[in-house]
Amino acid sequence: VYLSRGIKRSHLNKDDSGRDNGRSYKITALCGLALTITLAILGACHHYNTAGGDAGLVIFSYIMVVFHLIYYFVYIGKAKKVSK
Repeated sequence: VYLSRGIKRSHLNKDDSGRDNGRSYKITALCGLALTITLAILGACHHYNTAGGDAGLVIFSYIMVVFHLIYYFVYIGKAKKVSK
């Protein structure tokens, strides 16, 4: 919700010197990307420690990871366009 609506209305980024909140876009996108990668690694470790008993959940998790990676890379591209 914050990514799509909150950046423009946030009081936290009122001092953002970039045009159209470019710095805030970059920070939120990079944090989301780091969180996605961290959760993917933790999910993979958990899957290998449980001897593969939860294959359906892991497949769903990897699909969500791919979706979020695409989303955040697009969002980083948007941030670069906004800050130019």
